[in-house]
Amino acid sequence: MRGSGLTKAMVEALPTESSTVVVHNSAMRSYVEAMIRDVRGTEMWRRTKVVVIARQGDVQQLYGLRDHIAFDHAFDDSVHPAVSAEAHRLATRAASIAG
Repeated sequence: MRGSGLTKAMVEALPTESSTVVVHNSAMRSYVEAMIRDVRGTEMWRRTKVVVIARQGDVQQLYGLRDHIAFDHAFDDSVHPAVSAEAHRLATRAASIAG
């Protein structure tokens, strides 16, 4: 669904504090990192971590996070439903801890 503007809208909506963005493959990681740098600037790019979660074991990257977690729109359609559910559960937990 490239060209829909949803990824750019997500990048524009990221809070100015540190954030983590979840994508489904390394090509999307590079694309989103470049977009953050181009749209929000180098300082925001440095404060934002983009992680690839493609399978169950990758979800561990979200354990213990307390910052804002955003999901690229293609993530849920591109990974197994159990992986998506666990990632969203951990993101909800991080949001509740952050307050």
